[in-house]
Amino acid sequence: MALLTILSFAILSLLVLWVLLESGAGIWSTFVGRAVFQLTSLLILGRAILEHTKRNNLPRDWHPRLAVCRATISTSIPFAIQRFFADGLIRVNIIILPLLVTLETVGLFNAAYQITQTIAMIIPIVMMAILPVFSRSFKRNPKKSGILADQTLRFLLILVFPFVFIVTIVADKIIHLLYGTGYEASVPVLQLVIWSQVFLAADSVMKQSMIASENERAMVWRSAISVTANIALTITLSKFYGLFGIAAAVVIASAFLLAMDAHFVAKHISRTNWPQAVGKPFLSAALAGIVAFLLMGHGWALLLSMTVAAYLAFLLLLKAFTMEELSIFQQLFRRLLGRADG
Repeated sequence: MALLTILSFAILSLLVLWVLLESGAGIWSTFVGRAVFQLTSLLILGRAILEHTKRNNLPRDWHPRLAVCRATISTSIPFAIQRFFADGLIRVNIIILPLLVTLETVGLFNAAYQITQTIAMIIPIVMMAILPVFSRSFKRNPKKSGILADQTLRFLLILVFPFVFIVTIVADKIIHLLYGTGYEASVPVLQLVIWSQVFLAADSVMKQSMIASENERAMVWRSAISVTANIALTITLSKFYGLFGIAAAVVIASAFLLAMDAHFVAKHISRTNWPQAVGKPFLSAALAGIVAFLLMGHGWALLLSMTVAAYLAFLLLLKAFTMEELSIFQQLFRRLLGRADG
């Protein structure tokens, strides 16, 4: 799972996206990247399953066991409903917008919103790799699971914040690069709607805590409320503020979902140290964003490399990681290198 996560980052990173765009793929680069990721994930997971059966001398029986299938389906029903609401939160705007605004407005909003899905794809990949650790930690020591949730939250925000700040600063260049002229109205939409990914990233950690503690039903109910709120906000704000109001509805709905899930987790599972998890990553990304702003007009290669370098430097200067966490990351990196060499 760790290798899958790292490989997913490599496929979905801005660098690879840039290569696809430079090769003339245009907007198709998004679809190509997603297809490559899905295929690679299938191959890696398939190989991992076969190696596991071989290593443990397990029989390879390709005939389905009906009792196991029924139990699996019954257990997965809350997750299927949650997936329905999660996808609904993402796509409900596109579904109902043609009933509220012109098709041109729908196109301008969708042009900006689809760019945010690059980050949205990374979040579940990371959480998929961490979920087993969450579950084991909660069963062995529920108090330590809170510490793990805080560390995961900080790690995710450290990854998400620089993307959000950079996209906000160079939104006009991104829109022009992907769509050309005629989409200038999508720029402020992108600058606002990209911030929904910060709330969704933080909420993914809350959801993992709820899943690990077997509170799936509470998670599903809150997701349903969030989708309803998103619909109501979209109808109301689009009427008064048009395109910008639609983007605001997305951000407010994602923040509302995080607030509901965070309240439940704090009340029934463990309290989250929000200042520690958010403060230093946000400040580091903001300072790196200033560097990116100053480097606008000097080319993408210089802007991205210097911004990333500045971000890492600010993380170290502000001591966003403890020595213990740096040691854990170093061990994980060495482990990944060892597997790659093997």
